[in-house]
Amino acid sequence: MVAAERAGVYKSFIVMLNLIAWMVLMAAAGLGTIHFHECPVQPHIPTYLIVIGACGVISLILAYLKNTLHEGALSQLCTVSIFCILLFSICWMLTGAFWVYSIYPPNYDSSNRAGFVGIEVGNNDPANQNIGCYN
Repeated sequence: MVAAERAGVYKSFIVMLNLIAWMVLMAAAGLGTIHFHECPVQPHIPTYLIVIGACGVISLILAYLKNTLHEGALSQLCTVSIFCILLFSICWMLTGAFWVYSIYPPNYDSSNRAGFVGIEVGNNDPANQNIGCYN
């Protein structure tokens, strides 16, 4: 009885982790796509977000595919592909960290709009809120 309860909790935990992973990866790719040409401070950051989101989604899909396959050539190919994407993601994460922290600390002085990073809020209207990099 206790083992069945633990198995249920374990499955629920794995499902929640997968949902969170999908949300974070899709949000990263979406934000990178939406703000692709809007970061003059470091124009590589949106590209970094798109690639890390796409690599994560592809690796999740390959992991699901691998779990549904029986042992064979396609299962081995999924394993090798996941490993290659993992290595690439580690290198890409280090590259992205360099791009992000090369501009650290950002310019918070709004009087000089060149390279200004911050949040503008106008009239508490969500349509007038703007977050990100500014020219």
